Amino acid sequence: MSRVSDTRQRTREAAAQLVVGGKRPHEITVDQIYTAIQQGSRTTINDELKLWKDERTKADALGADLPAAVADAMRTLWVSAVEQGEAVFAEQRGALETALAEAEQQRNAALQTRADAMEMATALTEQCETLRHEVAAQQGVTLF
Repeated sequence: MSRVSDTRQRTREAAAQLVVGGKRPHEITVDQIYTAIQQGSRTTINDELKLWKDERTKADALGADLPAAVADAMRTLWVSAVEQGEAVFAEQRGALETALAEAEQQRNAALQTRADAMEMATALTEQCETLRHEVAAQQGVTLF
């Protein structure tokens, strides 16, 4: 599954903010978006801006047949739903990132415990071997 890049997401957010600020969607340029987000390639921004404009055109066409009050209410509801979805997504993403960090800490602790146990096992094996030789020497037995 592909992941939406931060530049693409920020392009959409910046375009929406420019519309809120009074710009009409068809007036928004790649340079305006780049100035707003200060990241990404102009090609990526251009591609995402085109997609965003196409989506806006389709949504506006759907609302053209509705009374203005209904279309405005529909857009307001949609914006509210998107904002709520983004907030829930951000919250869940944060929780997952925290869980991942905790899991990585547990993994690292387990790896360290394993390394310590392996080191102890090696030391005990060497100690057993030394004791075996000492016992054999005391009994006059030669070990191979």
